[in-house]
Amino acid sequence: MAEMKKTVRDLHERPCDVKRRNTDVLLGSGYKPRSEMTPFYESFGLFDMASPQVVNNFCDQLEASTDQREIILKYAKATDGLARDLARRLAESYGVVETHFYRDWPSQLRMNKYHLNPETIGELGVGLHTDPGFLTILQGDEDVPGLEVMA
Repeated sequence: MAEMKKTVRDLHERPCDVKRRNTDVLLGSGYKPRSEMTPFYESFGLFDMASPQVVNNFCDQLEASTDQREIILKYAKATDGLARDLARRLAESYGVVETHFYRDWPSQLRMNKYHLNPETIGELGVGLHTDPGFLTILQGDEDVPGLEVMA
C-alpha cells in the first residue's frame, strides 16, 4: 500500500502535458485537472483496472517506470479482487448465490490528489456527487484519511 501511495504521489508530480495524456475514453476515466469548480482536487482514472492491457496503456500514457507499472498492476489486481469478493459476499448475504453480476463489470480506479492545507480545512475537496458504481472502496492517506458522507 505504501508503494502505491508513493507511486500515485509521483504520478501527480508529472508535468501537466504528461498528465493530460490520461485521456477520458469513457465517463469516469482520464485525468481531471483542478478547476474553478474543484480547486483542491485533481485525479487520474482508469475505466477498467481489471484489464492488464488498460493498466499498461495508462502506465504508457504517464511514462510510469517499470517498478511503478508493477506496483499499479499488483494494486489493481488486488483491489479488483477485493471488490469482487465483497460483491459476492453481499449477494450471498441476501440469498443470491447463483449470480454473475459482479464478474463482468469494469472496475474503475481513481487516483485522487487533494490540495488541502490548514487554511482550507472544512472546504469541499470535490463537489457534491454520487459515485456511479455499485461499490466504492476508499483508501485514505496521510493528508486525507477519509471522506465525509452526507445522507
